[in-house]
Amino acid sequence: MMPILGAALLAAAPWHAAAALAGLAVPPAPATLAQAPTRGALLYDTHCSGCHTTQMHWRDRRVVRDWAGLVDQVAQWAARERLGWGEADVLAVARHLDEAIYRLPRPQQRADGASPPARAASAQRATRR
Repeated sequence: MMPILGAALLAAAPWHAAAALAGLAVPPAPATLAQAPTRGALLYDTHCSGCHTTQMHWRDRRVVRDWAGLVDQVAQWAARERLGWGEADVLAVARHLDEAIYRLPRPQQRADGASPPARAASAQRATRR
C-alpha cells in the first residue's frame, strides 16, 4: 500500500513525492513550509529589536525574574514608547520573549489567555494614568 502524501508536499516540491515513492531519503521540507512568525515576534521585531538585542535579555542585571515581571516590563516599554498596545499585544510579545529567551514558569492561564498577575498589573497601570 502506498503512503498518502500531503497536498502541501506535492505542491511545494513534486520531486519530494517521487523520492518518497521510490523509497529514497527525502530532504527536509523547503523553507516555504516553515511556520510563520507569531504576532508577538512580529511586534517585537518591528518595535523593540532595534534597541533590545538578545544580549539585553541575557545580561547579569536583567530586570525580568518571573512571568509577571516580564509582562510588566513589556507593558511599561510599550507605554513609554506610546505603541498603543492593548493587553493582547503585550501578552503576545511577552509570550514570544518567554519562548525565545526566558523560559519562565507561568502561572495557570485564564480562559481568556491572560494570567492573573498580568491583569492586575494592567489594571494598576490604568489607574495611574
